[in-house]
Amino acid sequence: MAPLGFIDRPFEQIRDLLVVELAGIGGHVGIAGGPRSGKSTVMRTLICSLALTHSPREVQFYCLDFGGGALSSVAGLPHVGSVAGRLDADRVTRTVAEVTALIAQRERRFAELGVDSMATYRRMRADGRVADDPYGDVFLVVDGWFTLRSEFEALDGPVRQIAAQGLNFGVHLLLTAGRWSEV
Repeated sequence: MAPLGFIDRPFEQIRDLLVVELAGIGGHVGIAGGPRSGKSTVMRTLICSLALTHSPREVQFYCLDFGGGALSSVAGLPHVGSVAGRLDADRVTRTVAEVTALIAQRERRFAELGVDSMATYRRMRADGRVADDPYGDVFLVVDGWFTLRSEFEALDGPVRQIAAQGLNFGVHLLLTAGRWSEV
């Protein structure tokens, strides 16, 4: 869970906290909007909120920044493994490959340990029963989905596989798009 903003309820004269719950089936986040509508800002706010409320052992971010460089400002956080842009094609490819490999590794690990869910795995890590996994919940951040699909076509399939399998193993996909039809 992470706070993201406020909900203003003027008729009740109150402001509630807008909280994002990412532990369950709503663990992926998609943000759509036109150019300069604040998509990257919301993404950066979500990353900073999760970094503020969780330790680097609990959450890590791997960012693909195709939205004009807005995510470079979070690169210095200890929670951020990398921020790769469109001009660094090798790093973009390695980032997706690393996240894909983590899912495969965790799938094998869950079978070995008899883990039935990510919630159980989180508890086992917190209790110290799983001490050799350096990753908590991992977030693949794609700021500019259309750019990924058009300039890195070979990565479209692996990223969709991350979206399909990731939540079972604590891997989340956060993406921005110009419109929902792109996704």
